[in-house]
Amino acid sequence: MASNFSIGLIGLVVVVMMLQLYKIQNLGSELQNQMMKSETLKKFMLEDLESCEQRTKSCKTDLKQAEEGKTLQRSFEQQMKKRLGEVMEKLNMMESEKNQIQNEKLSVESKLQSVLAEVSVKDKERENALKEAQKYHELYLKGNDLLNSMREENKMIQSKTAKPVGEIVSALGNNSLKVRVEREDKETANQEKLSSEKQAQGQNEAKEKERKETTKKTEQEVKEEGELKENVNAEEKKTEEVKKEESEKEMKGVETRKEKREATEKKKEEVVVKEEAKKEEEREAAEKRKEEAKIEEEEEENNNAREIEVEEE
Repeated sequence: MASNFSIGLIGLVVVVMMLQLYKIQNLGSELQNQMMKSETLKKFMLEDLESCEQRTKSCKTDLKQAEEGKTLQRSFEQQMKKRLGEVMEKLNMMESEKNQIQNEKLSVESKLQSVLAEVSVKDKERENALKEAQKYHELYLKGNDLLNSMREENKMIQSKTAKPVGEIVSALGNNSLKVRVEREDKETANQEKLSSEKQAQGQNEAKEKERKETTKKTEQEVKEEGELKENVNAEEKKTEEVKKEESEKEMKGVETRKEKREATEKKKEEVVVKEEAKKEEEREAAEKRKEEAKIEEEEEENNNAREIEVEEE
């Protein structure tokens, strides 16, 4: 009885030990499975870590490129602002030069108008001087005619007075009286002749003096008129040169403005192209990030599916 009980107890112990051994075997297999799962998870996590490092590197390069692009954009904006300021300064200088040229043009035109007014005044004075010279010439002719008529009258008077005296002398027959009368007549004639010659000489001298003064005035007026014409021609030539220079400056200004406008448009086009390229790069980077996020989601889903499969196994 005791032996049976001991045998039964031993059998029970053996059964219990067999159960414990079976449990230990099951736990070992479970631990092995858990180790396999952990190895696979470790492998997947290492792969994910490598992909994350690669993505981090690519993100760093993208960030660096974006910062460089931003720096270039800032420098370009600064250059554009600087050049725009220079262009505005040049435009202001050109505007001031244009105003100065217009003021000089107005002053030259006013001077030209004053010179033309002086020329018209001098022309009127010359016409008046010519009229006065014509008047003096007419007076000279009248005086000459009057002098000639006076000479004729003197001759007639002399001829008329000589005959009666001669007749009286011949009638009386007094030779001495005749000689004295003839001498007196000669002296009277000589005195009248001298007086007439002196008078004529004085008139001639006065007329010559008047003529010289008139000629001098006329020559002076002609000289002044010539000088005025030369001054007017010089002013007109100067005005034409100024107008020509203004037109050349305006043409040069138009060409420079056209070149600057073309350069500005070209720069604007370059800026637009760069902005479009930048937008294209940003769009490509966004698409790339979307693809990477999609790949990460797929990898996470695959990892989750693998974990579920491992757990199910």
